[in-house]
Amino acid sequence: MPPRDPKEKMRAGQADGGILVGRTLVNATVKDPVRIAEIAELARYSQMLAGKLRLPFTEIPRITLAAWLSALDDRRELIDPLVQEFELQAIFAPPGQEPVTDDSNTGWLILSLVAGYQELKKVEPGVEKDIEAVRAGLREAWANSAVRQSILNKFMLILRDEAFLHTLEAPSAKVLIVDPAEVISSELSLPLRNQGYEVSAAGNVPRAPLEGTGRV
Repeated sequence: MPPRDPKEKMRAGQADGGILVGRTLVNATVKDPVRIAEIAELARYSQMLAGKLRLPFTEIPRITLAAWLSALDDRRELIDPLVQEFELQAIFAPPGQEPVTDDSNTGWLILSLVAGYQELKKVEPGVEKDIEAVRAGLREAWANSAVRQSILNKFMLILRDEAFLHTLEAPSAKVLIVDPAEVISSELSLPLRNQGYEVSAAGNVPRAPLEGTGRV
């Protein structure tokens, strides 16, 4: 739920501004477009997962900002002012120190899970097409506690939703009907179209390549 406290609203707005600054830093500093795309994906999934976990409204932009800044962890002189301003030390520890990585550090867990998913896709190209294979891989490599398993379950819901949306956006199967009556009546074409098929009709076989190019 959006914050009702004016101070919380202000802080959330400031964090949104921080995301803009962080994204600008990444685009200006990181020269590899593939790496930029990876960080954008990390930020997107982290934001979605934080929302799915129903974290406080003000926490979601902070975690999203941390995802963007993770691309510049080797440029601490650039990110430390933002880390301090938005109190991201739990994710970005000072040089030479490790962040607290127990199960109470939800922001770090979110980023590590999404990063683990990205690494799994590199190690096993195409695995993202098999939701159960993704679940098994992340459970083995990451979900070693009940808290982590719960977070993983929420993340899998996000991946399932995306997979479903992709099926809706996929091109429909094509059907060519060769029948003189069909050109006139569309008796067969209409039911098929209602089921999501792309249907064309031709009056005879020689005309099929020509007349069968139109959608009925």
